[in-house]
Amino acid sequence: MMSLDDYRPPAREMILYYLAGAAVCAGTGWLFYRSLLASAVLCLLPFVFRGRYLYYRREKKREEVNMQFKDVLYAFSDSAASGRQAAYAIRTARQNLERIYGQESYLTRVFSDMDMRIRETNESPERILMDFSMECGIEDIRNFIEIYCICIRSGGDREKAIDKAAGIIGEKIGLRQELQSILSQKKLEAVILCSITPLILLFLQMTSSDYADVLYVTMAGRLIMTLCLGAVGAAALLCLKIMDIKI
Repeated sequence: MMSLDDYRPPAREMILYYLAGAAVCAGTGWLFYRSLLASAVLCLLPFVFRGRYLYYRREKKREEVNMQFKDVLYAFSDSAASGRQAAYAIRTARQNLERIYGQESYLTRVFSDMDMRIRETNESPERILMDFSMECGIEDIRNFIEIYCICIRSGGDREKAIDKAAGIIGEKIGLRQELQSILSQKKLEAVILCSITPLILLFLQMTSSDYADVLYVTMAGRLIMTLCLGAVGAAALLCLKIMDIKI
């Protein structure tokens, strides 16, 4: 069972990241310095920020899995209401995930693996669920599975307890989904704001290149351009930090 901490984007995606990043950085170097050397140096930035990009993709994958887990909650809640065991809940969750997200999604493959292990090795479903909750590293999933396994082992009014836990965690996941929708709009606004300075420079070079020559041939001009580039980069990083909201 693959841990999300070990998730790596497909090779094709990483190649596209390097190519697109190098192209943008090369264009930025030429736009701010009108220098092939500056463009070549800035082309190395995608390699410098590779770790940051991998972290970003792992977090996006966690968000995706967390959103899909909302459909798993219904399967476990329904199985508890009908008095079924954990093995039935896992099988039902797998079928729901296959129908909604397809067989290639991460969560579908995980529950298919769980179902196969239960049928072929007779492992305890609760033990398999706990292993998954620890490996995925997602708090909502870990909390629900811990509550579910405790209710299964201790008995009592497990239907009510599991249904309540599923409702609370489902609302939390729904709230996170609404927040991501709002942040998507704000991220677009941040991209537009950070693009203003490069667009102004591009406009000057296309319409009045002689007017902007002083920024590229004098030491003071190059210093000003460096400060502008640093300000744009700092603004972009600040926007990312502000919008990195955890629930």
